[in-house]
Parts: sequence; structure tokens; C-alpha cells
Amino acid sequence: MPGSITLDIHSRRLSVSKEEKCYYCSAHGVPYKQLGKLIVVTRESEVPKLNELMIRGTENGVDGLRMIGASEAKEMEPELHGVKVLLSPASGIVDSHSLMLSLLGYCPNLGSG
Repeated sequence: MPGSITLDIHSRRLSVSKEEKCYYCSAHGVPYKQLGKLIVVTRESEVPKLNELMIRGTENGVDGLRMIGASEAKEMEPELHGVKVLLSPASGIVDSHSLMLSLLGYCPNLGSG
């Protein structure tokens, strides 16, 4: 069901798709913006770690991840100085305080016998 939240108490993971997160935030008045993110490495020695991050993100279902060169990244962010960049267009920000307050409604009355 769109907007439903599955809370796995045992693994302590909140499991929702990107679409559900956006739907949840919209439906519950939680401010969010999908802005994208540039993850930058400044030394050649850091490139393997950036590659690992891309692999891990792809395995975890992060949409749209792609490597871009420093010149392409500089077009997006002129003050950027880096060797290689991982672009995550689906990344965004959320008002965490509003999100936590909205999630309180999903929590049972803890401590009541």
C-alpha cells in the first residue's frame, strides 16, 4: 500500500521505497526536497572507495547513481575541486524533527502493560 511503513523491530530498519518516502512526507506534511548529491574524492587513492560506494548503493537499490568526471561536476558546482565524483540524483533532505514527530503515531504505547 503506498505510504505504508514497515518497521522491523528486530533489525531496527525502516524499510520503504523512495516513492513511498516521498509519498509519506507529502501525505504527512513533512518537508523534504530531492536535491541530488555529489560525493567527491580529491585524491586518486580515494577512487576505489568511491567505486565501492557506488557498488554498494546500486546493490541497495539507490536509483540513478553514476560516476562523472571532475569537469562535468564543475559545471554543476563551479567551486568543486575533485578527481572523480559520484552523482546521486535521487538524494535529498528531510526535516528530521518533523519526520520523527509524524512517526510517533506509528509507535505503540511503549511501557504500558
